[in-house]
Amino acid sequence: MASMNKQWKQVQRSDWVQEYFMIGEFIQSDNWEISSPPSFNPNNYPYLKDCIEIRGNQYGREINNEIPVTEITHGTSCENMLSIIKDGGFRPDTKYIPGIGHMDLVWFGLKIGETEIDYVKENYRLNAQDQYRLPASTVGKVVSHFASTAPFQPMSRYGNIKFTLSIRDVLQEYKTQFGNGRLEMRKLGTFAYKMETMHVILVCPPHTQTTGKCPLLVDDPVMQPDEDFDVWTWRPHSTGDQRVSVQISGSVFTAGKRWEHVVFAFFVPMGHCLRIANLNDHVSLCLWKDMYRDVYDVNAAIQTMLELITHKKQFIRKSLANIIIRMIRKYIAEMHLYEKISDLDQRQLLIDREYVEHKLRELLKMTNRSFNWSPHKVWLN
Repeated sequence: MASMNKQWKQVQRSDWVQEYFMIGEFIQSDNWEISSPPSFNPNNYPYLKDCIEIRGNQYGREINNEIPVTEITHGTSCENMLSIIKDGGFRPDTKYIPGIGHMDLVWFGLKIGETEIDYVKENYRLNAQDQYRLPASTVGKVVSHFASTAPFQPMSRYGNIKFTLSIRDVLQEYKTQFGNGRLEMRKLGTFAYKMETMHVILVCPPHTQTTGKCPLLVDDPVMQPDEDFDVWTWRPHSTGDQRVSVQISGSVFTAGKRWEHVVFAFFVPMGHCLRIANLNDHVSLCLWKDMYRDVYDVNAAIQTMLELITHKKQFIRKSLANIIIRMIRKYIAEMHLYEKISDLDQRQLLIDREYVEHKLRELLKMTNRSFNWSPHKVWLN
């Protein structure tokens, strides 16, 4: 349970999203409690550990995961991407944190690698197959509901653009730019939404004012780095948003449950920028989907970017067009990640080749350069 002197506080927002915050603690399924207005009912989406329930037995065997993480991502829109490239880094947004006040923060989510996703799913597959002797057809239906939430997806919830960076590299840049070679990592707290629980690691200079209520991140069971900050170990209780029950007949039933993730929030004073070297090499296209929107495919994103750079200076157009080509190449190379998502409309993976080819040739002809395009490769001559 949460500490007696701490309770959930509602965050006042300008939109209709309900948001609650518990300062200084990472609340998981085994210490989940809510003291909030009746309008927020956590029981609509209970916070349960991942579990395969057999024949309706809600006390099926819980499955624990320790997931290595080395990278973080920042999702954004095409318009913001151009500003980030221009600045060479990330500028903060201001967010009100109950118990602290307004903070200027740059946000990054976890990037779970393809190997780690396969490992988690294999963990559940073996559990379903060996522990419960389920048939192969049923196992496939069961496993699809785990390792399926935002940290495990190639899509973004915030736009068609993703910046993917090494956690260690970003920490190094941060302490050099803002901490005189030092930094602190603290447990900012837990945000609770309708279906989602978010644990926030605050990265700040030592002795930052107003962070006294946020303990240092030391030996935490949710998220902890190795001694070199190269590899972090994440121990989520819930990697899927569905509670899975297998009946005697072999039928698989699901019901919504709460899922969790971890984010890094870097304290960056307003007017400053967290600069990252060679940022152009870390940006990629992706599908855009969150719980309130349909999937936005990459065609619209490419079209928006090409329209935005049309009126820029010639040397800027050339540079940005080359970045777009690099992003298209990377997207095509990563298309197999999307093909694993069974409920995704595969048509949204395709690029409108004719339109993009025409626009890129138009932008690049002034540089006496051209590009070749094949179904699987895009490259400059």
